Parts: sequence; C-alpha cells; structure tokens
Amino acid sequence: MKKLHVTQKANNLKVSRYSFVRVFSLATAATFLSNVSPVYAKSFDIIEKVLQSIEKATATYSQGKDKTIVSTYDNHINSNDSRLSKANNLMALNTASAQKVNISAADSANLMEKTLLDAEEKYKKSLINPRSFVDNNEDTVIIDVSDFSRNNLITRMSRNAGLQRNTDGTSVVVGNGRIPNTGGQTDNVAIGYEVKIKAVDSVAVGYGSEVDKKFSVAVGHLAHSVGQGSIAIGGEGRQDANPLPPGARTIANGEESIAIGRRAKTNSEASIALGSNAQATGDFAITMGSQAQTTREDSIAIGHMAHALGKSSIALGSEYNKTGEKDYTTAKGDYSTALGAVSKALGYGSLAVGHRAYAVDKDAISMGFYSKANAEGSIVVGARAEAVQKNSSAFGTDAKATAVGSIALGASSVADVSSQAFGFDPLLKKATTATSSAWKSGQGAVSVGTLDKTRQIINVAAGSKDTDAVNVAQLKSLQTYVDKGWKLSVNGKNDKAIGIDGTVDLAAGSANLTLTKGEKDNNIKFDLARSITVDKIQTGDNTLDATGLVIANGPKITTSGIDAGGKKIRAIANGDISATSTDAVNGSQLYQSTRGLKVYSHGMDFIDPRIKGTNSIAIGSNAASENQNAIAIGTDAKASVQNGIALGSNSIADVEAGVAGYDPITKENVNRQDPAWHSTLGALSIGRSQKIGNIEYGQTRQIVGVAAGTKDTDAVNVAQLKALQDAIYPNWELSVDGKNKTNVNADNPMDLAAGSANLTLTKGEKDNKVKFDLARSVTVDKIQTGNNILDATGLVIGNGPKITTSGIDAGGKKI
Repeated sequence: MKKLHVTQKANNLKVSRYSFVRVFSLATAATFLSNVSPVYAKSFDIIEKVLQSIEKATATYSQGKDKTIVSTYDNHINSNDSRLSKANNLMALNTASAQKVNISAADSANLMEKTLLDAEEKYKKSLINPRSFVDNNEDTVIIDVSDFSRNNLITRMSRNAGLQRNTDGTSVVVGNGRIPNTGGQTDNVAIGYEVKIKAVDSVAVGYGSEVDKKFSVAVGHLAHSVGQGSIAIGGEGRQDANPLPPGARTIANGEESIAIGRRAKTNSEASIALGSNAQATGDFAITMGSQAQTTREDSIAIGHMAHALGKSSIALGSEYNKTGEKDYTTAKGDYSTALGAVSKALGYGSLAVGHRAYAVDKDAISMGFYSKANAEGSIVVGARAEAVQKNSSAFGTDAKATAVGSIALGASSVADVSSQAFGFDPLLKKATTATSSAWKSGQGAVSVGTLDKTRQIINVAAGSKDTDAVNVAQLKSLQTYVDKGWKLSVNGKNDKAIGIDGTVDLAAGSANLTLTKGEKDNNIKFDLARSITVDKIQTGDNTLDATGLVIANGPKITTSGIDAGGKKIRAIANGDISATSTDAVNGSQLYQSTRGLKVYSHGMDFIDPRIKGTNSIAIGSNAASENQNAIAIGTDAKASVQNGIALGSNSIADVEAGVAGYDPITKENVNRQDPAWHSTLGALSIGRSQKIGNIEYGQTRQIVGVAAGTKDTDAVNVAQLKALQDAIYPNWELSVDGKNKTNVNADNPMDLAAGSANLTLTKGEKDNKVKFDLARSVTVDKIQTGNNILDATGLVIGNGPKITTSGIDAGGKKI
C-alpha cells in the first residue's frame, strides 16, 4: 500500500488558487502512483525539509530513452513573460539518462521543467504539463497528459483550445472537452473526452457525459444529468462501431432525481431508479431492480421486472416469466399493493400478498398462494382461495365464493347461493312465499362447507329476532311444548294427553251409530245407523220398548196389540271435528352459518397468533390454529381439530367431524350417515362450552341476520321456528256443522260429552279410544222410519193404520 503525505508549512511561496504547492502536490502524486517501489514522504517544511530529503528519493518510471517524468511552472514570470520556476526553492527529478541532481538551499533548479545539461532537447516533453489557455495572464489550471512512450500528447486527453474558466470560479478539467463560461463561480469537475457541463457546481466524469443544470453529477460512459441537483451514474459501453440506440443512456431527467445503473432513467422530481434499465417516472417514485418500472408519483417498485403503475402503488417481488405476456409483479391500480413473486394488484386500492396472488378489481384483497380476488370488494384469505363475484369473500384453503355478496368460510367451503333465496316453510312444506328479510335473503349465502362436506355451528346463543339463528336448546324447548300435546276426556273423566304423534280413534259403541271421516280431510261425521237396536225409546210420555210402543194418554202398539198413536224418528246430525298436524323440525334445519368476520387487533399487549396445522389460518391476538385446514379468527380464538373453525374472540372449536346431530323425535343423537345429521368436517364454533359439575358455563353468541334455510343442511332462523310454532299452536280447530270453532291445544283440551241421556261416550283408561253409543233407554220428540212417524201424538203408518191420542185408525187393515 503506497502512502503520500504532504503538508505545506512554508509561507514565503506564492499561495494562490493554482500556486506551486497545488501543482507540486499533483505532480508528486503522479510520480508516486507510477512508482512500483514504496515511497514515503512525511509532513515536512517545503523550503527546508524537502531539499534535505529529496536526494534520497527514488522514482521508477518508463524505461524508454531518457524521458522527463514531471515538468511544471510556478508563478514566477521573467522578463520574457515566460513562466519559469524561481531559482532557489524548486527541485528537479532526474531523468534516466541524466545524472542525479542534488539540491541544496543555495541551488538554483527547476522542480518541474528544469532542463538538465545532459538531456537532449527532443526529450523535454512532460508527462503532466500545465498549459496557458487564456490571454489575460490568469493562473493556469488545465492539465495535459502525455503518453508514457512518446512525446506527442494523447489526443483525447489534451486540452481544447476553447477551454477557459472564469477568474471567480474554480474548475478542474482533464481531457478534451469544453466547459462554457457560466458568467459566475463554476466550481465544476470535468474528466473525460467531450464532457459537457452547462451549469455551475457540477461533476461530469466519463466519455460523453453531460450535465445540464447546477448542482448535478454525471458519471459513466454517456451518463446524462438533466435535472437540477440530479445524479446519473452508469455506463453504456461501445457496441462495435454502431451508434447507440435512442435512449440507450443512463439519464436523470427529474430535479434532484437519482439514476444508477446501465440505461437507468428518472423522469420526475426526486425520483430514484436503481438497476439495469430501471425506470422511475413520477414525482418521488422509487425503482430498484433490473428492468423495474414506476410510472406514477409516490410509487415504489422493488425487484426484477417489478412494475408499480398506479399512483402511490407498491410492487415488491421478482421471478419474471419471460414466456408469459406481462407476467411479472404488478401494482397497476392507484394506491394498490402487490407483495410477492408475480403477484398482481390491478384495481384501485387493491392488495395482493403471496406468490401469484391476484387482486383484480377495485378494493379487492387477495392473500395466499395462488389466491384470486376477481371482483370489486372481494376478499380471499388462504392458498388457492377464490372470490368470483362483487363483495364476495372466501376464507380458508381452496375456499370459493361464486355468488354476489356470498361468504365461504373454512377450507374447501363453497358459497354459491345468491341473494333473493326463499327459505323452507314447514307449514307449507315447501319454499315460502313471504318476502320479508327473515324469509327472503338479501345477500349471498354464508357457507361453511358443501352439500357432502358439512360442519356443525356450535356454541350458538339462542336467537331473538326473526333473522337470528336458532340453537338446539330452542328446538328442545319447542319439543317439550309439543310433547304436551292436548288432552282428551269423556264427561271430564279419564283425560290423557295426545302427543304430536298420538292417535285419537273414534268408534261407535254399537251398530246404532255410524262415524265417517273424509278421505282427504279431517272432517268427522256422527250419525245414527239406518237400523238401530235399543231396549227402550221414550218421547215425551211415550215409550217404545221390547213390548211395543206406549203413547201416554194415547194409543199403544205392544205385543198385546195396537194401542193408538204413532211417532216420527228423525236422524240426529253431529258436528264435524277437524285436526291439523305438522312435521317436527329436524336438527339439520337449524344448520346455518354466520356472516364473515374481520378482526383487527392493535396494542402493546398483542400476542402473535400461532399456526401448527397445514393450510391453517390464525388471525387475532393469541389466536391459535392447531390442526390441518383449521381457522381461528379473533383474540384468544382456538381451533384444535382438523377443518375446525373458531370464529370470534375466546371461541374454541374442539368438536371433530363425525358428530351426530340431536333428533327431537328420538330425543337423542341420531347415528345417520347423512351430511344433514352427521357432520363431515370439524365444527364451526362462535363461543366456548365449559362444564363445572353438572352445570354448563358456556360463552355463547347469537347469529343474527340469518335468512330462512332451504336445504336440509341450511341453518334455521327464528321465523321458521315461529312458523312451526304457529303450525303446532293452535293444534287444530273443533266445530259442529262449521259453527262455534275453537282451537284444541295443550292449553285448551277437547272434552267429549253426550248432549243427553240418549247417547253414551266411553274412553279407555290407558288408551285414546272413544266409543259412542245410544243409551239403552232413549227419549226423543219424534222417530221417523220411512213414511212412518212416532211422536207424542201417536204412531202414524203411511198408507196404513194410525194409533194416536184420537184413537185407533185401522186404515183399512185388520186389527
């Protein structure tokens, strides 16, 4: 390592901007740098110390024939107006052919251009030679450089005849070029062939380098600094003898911009382009990476071929695919952000995070490996998750939302049901015709699985509004009410509850009565048989029994003969009884998911979420996703089973797939291999369950805004529960001949009773069978059979005898 230290201590030399000391320092450096041997010069007094030590100095240089190494002038002007060194304070380095010169304080020697007596005239050319280039006796600062092996100056390193500087400024120029007179202090540095500087306080280094405005720097082959205070660093090497293509230069166009790299370009204020062919267009834009581009203000592009094309956009990522058109990391929309190799944020305000994550439209968010948010306002989180329609969301690996406003929640879930869906009405046993928000959805569906891959929604609080989800506890409460049924009794005795599946069998106690029910309705008719058998019939004071007919105060027809009188017997009509029953709601109709949840946590106590399972997701402080495809969203949320979903703070999803649902009919969990009854994925939990002793201390949530479910695997809302309640309560209506209708239910039981002693009703003590019959003794106003009438006046036989209170009329018949 060579070292050179020179410190000026003399004060009797002329000290000006370009004094001997400056020239000597440059000449000493040139000799030092050309010397292959170590040379050390410590701080010394130029007058006293240099002359004492220079005799021992050695310089090794080109070994051509007798060449002078260094020649210079000081500022002494002789009578011939030629610039010569003063006699007693300069030193000459020896040429190869000259004898070494020893200099003392009294010697007169020229340090830089003193011609030695033994040197020939033709070898007086200098390696570094100051030249006068103005006509007003100004100090010389231009330096010409000669070839080491020839006397002629190197053409492109010789000064140009037009080079000049202003007396108020300070410039350094090496090479053939021009610095125009700026009319003030220039203070420029120009090194290289055809260098151009058009302003003050600037630097241009390299072949054809240019500076257009002040305070700028251009370094490199054809580097061009255009804007004020700009910096252009980068070379464009020669390409044979062909001219360079247009724009094939490193150019800093913008004010205070920086372009570094081959063909790097900045075009706007304070922009930065760093890398080969990097381009920064837009005020304050930053581009870093080979062929990276920014085209709008405040944008940032980092990485090979990264493109930030929108205002305030950010593109960070590399891995350019040359075979695909525009297949590189791109932030195209204003305020968009693309983070990840070949990720694309194309819409206004969009965000794409992950390898080949795509956020295509306005406000779209795509996070995950190959995730796609294809529509405005869509959100996807998870590997290969996809949201196709406007405002749709998909959370979880391979989750997909294809309907407008739909939400797919959980790994492999599919949300494909659009808004305007009508829920199933258990009363109608088909889709409802109601148009309220409780029965007709206003948004796309929330899906937590597929038709063949279902999840339970657990830890659900009881719903309050018609659009809230219903939990099993509410279903059980309804079941308890339904199980009460309604009570049946006869004459207030032997009452027994009739359950929802109970049967009331009405039967006649004898052949004297007939009971009929419509084939397609629940209307029941009671009537006397066309032929009846009784022990006695009494009407008024008239009696008909096995002995015959006895008319009080009138004729009688008995075994003894005919006693006058005849009575009519007419059919007695009984009222219709109608009953309506509905099917019980099954557990699968309670299956309904909540809407999507987005949680943001911020604070000093935030605990990073934990992920252990493959393709799992954990969002929120201290959230934990501990199994494959599990999702935990919310502070302290935990999903510990495969495909489980913990939604909301403090929620725990610990119920695995394969859980059988509760069947209100059997009053136990049913083991059916049906997705509606048997879950195929880990459960979705929106709370947590905790049991201390025999008491449940769970944390639950309501699920609100739930549309009525349609399919067996859809969630049920309160409106459907109320509809089921309306179908069960009142249970059925009771009327006679369509009059005096009343409801028969658990709170208003039906009691059957005979209207008179003519009928008898009996019911089994342990069953629900009721028997209707005529009393053994019947009292009526009139009995009619065919054209024969028996009443209080007697018996009148059509076209035959009469026995009445008026007497006996044989009617032409024998008595």
